[in-house]
Amino acid sequence: MKIFKYSLILILICGVAWQLWRHFVSEPDVAIVAEEYSAATDEDAVPDDVIAVAPSSIGENGIRLDFEATKFGAVIGKIRAEFARSDAAYEINVSARASGVVKVLGSGKLYFKSSGKIANGKMRFEYFSDISVGAGKNGKKKDKIYFIESGAWTHTARGKAREFDPKIFDGAEDPLTIMFYLAAVLDKGEKCDAVMNSFADRTGFRIDITDGGTRSESGIKVDGKKITEVRCDAVLWNRAGKAQKDFPFAHEFAKKGKHPRANVISVYYSKLGGENFVPVFIKVRATPVGDIDIKLVKFAKLK
Repeated sequence: MKIFKYSLILILICGVAWQLWRHFVSEPDVAIVAEEYSAATDEDAVPDDVIAVAPSSIGENGIRLDFEATKFGAVIGKIRAEFARSDAAYEINVSARASGVVKVLGSGKLYFKSSGKIANGKMRFEYFSDISVGAGKNGKKKDKIYFIESGAWTHTARGKAREFDPKIFDGAEDPLTIMFYLAAVLDKGEKCDAVMNSFADRTGFRIDITDGGTRSESGIKVDGKKITEVRCDAVLWNRAGKAQKDFPFAHEFAKKGKHPRANVISVYYSKLGGENFVPVFIKVRATPVGDIDIKLVKFAKLK
């Protein structure tokens, strides 16, 4: 037992030492490239057959952001976000999968898609899907899809209509739309201070967003120099539908005398040497496994 115990301690020490050396000495720069890619050979590309509704209407021109989620410096997940827009419409595709040790617990994938219209500088979603696909050829597919048709919202799960409180959609945007909308706000030279409505499954919530000013906390380097970012902090509050008590709503139900965490999620935006802000770093606090960092590792301009 002692040998096992000391071996674990040695592994942890070596792991921490490696991450510190990687961070302070040899942390790689974010690669910024313009490229074309094939979904057939790309492990993180969103397969066409997964998104059965609202196919792309604005082509592939846009950006692709590759992130790694880490805990104690170890990679536990990989996330890809693709954003494209025209003068009148936009589309966001996100894929996520477990990586490293966490992959042992589950090797399926998650896919999210949002698409909508742009008018007077405002982004308004019309379709959002949350789809999970199990591992292997026989992996089960579970989908939650929301879209507006003839002025009414529809919510389906596994292909069947689902009852919901229509108030969850009152003035609401999906989380992906909000993330890229805030980037557009920063592009205009404005602060990201805002109060916005959003939703997840059968819960409608309010997001209080506070501009945290210019920072340099991500550690990301471009051309050998650390970038600066604008930090936007968010706190979520139950608003309509099914009330959630778990993260990130636990602060609403904190016992008397306990101080709720000021900021549950922080999203950092940077121009990365370009003309427009993009999300580059996300810190998610107080999850069931503690704080998680989601960091940009590659940025591509798609043709």
